[in-house]
Amino acid sequence: MICSLAGCGPGKIVVKTDDKQLSRDYNIHNEIRPVNPGVFPDNQPWQTVNANLKRKVFFNDRQTMVLNEATKTDTGKDVNTQYHYHELSGYVLSGNLLIRIDKNVQNIGPGGAFIIPSNVHYAVLPLTDKVSYLEVFTPARDDLRSPPILPRFDENDVKSVIYKWYAYLDKLANVNNYLPLLANKGLVMHMPGMVIRNQEDFKTWYAGMLKKTKTNMSKAKDITVIIDKSGNFIAEFSVAWEAVTSLNEKRTYNSRQKWTLIDLGGATPVILGADYKEIINIVP
Repeated sequence: MICSLAGCGPGKIVVKTDDKQLSRDYNIHNEIRPVNPGVFPDNQPWQTVNANLKRKVFFNDRQTMVLNEATKTDTGKDVNTQYHYHELSGYVLSGNLLIRIDKNVQNIGPGGAFIIPSNVHYAVLPLTDKVSYLEVFTPARDDLRSPPILPRFDENDVKSVIYKWYAYLDKLANVNNYLPLLANKGLVMHMPGMVIRNQEDFKTWYAGMLKKTKTNMSKAKDITVIIDKSGNFIAEFSVAWEAVTSLNEKRTYNSRQKWTLIDLGGATPVILGADYKEIINIVP
């Protein structure tokens, strides 16, 4: 069965897959649960539903909005439908979806929308390698309320990113090794001589550093990791760094670092921000 991809969730079973043809349902099924007004930054953690779907779920008093990112599956176009008493409005942000409503099937791309009234049978199927789309349900989808989502990563994953970063610096590795460890937007890293705000900035800074550096040797230690209220990882640690410049000057760096790392759905946490307090001594 292909769910509305965002339609499968824990709790009371409201999504049905039988062949019954029910009339539209405007009854009140659940007590309204008032929510606090809020503005949510784009680094909210994703919920992983399955290998082909992740989502972010937001609740209003009488609505649920779901941002979905789905990948193409091996399922053919002859998919099973589902229905529920909720009204559903959907909008494609990127990629292409196959929408089946009863026996009607249509392919829609970015800017396309789909409207599913209460108890109408439908299915949603990704047709491209990656699809982003919004779904808005009325009334609220209480079955999508769940306990706090456990982070996909832990303290050891964060430490692994830090150790990997400094291992690359020690090797003066190719700049492309670092890019998967950096957030692709919202990045703010205070580096020696430059504030880095995107990956292109990092490439510029790193190219300059390579020209000035002959060898590096660093050691990150005393790493502590906490999770803040937004679900971000905050890592604080010390770095002892010895370098020989292109002019054969020996330098030692002792710094205190504070990094912010986030889960953007990839294989590791990525760096969103970095601050440091550093003392530089030049040794003859």
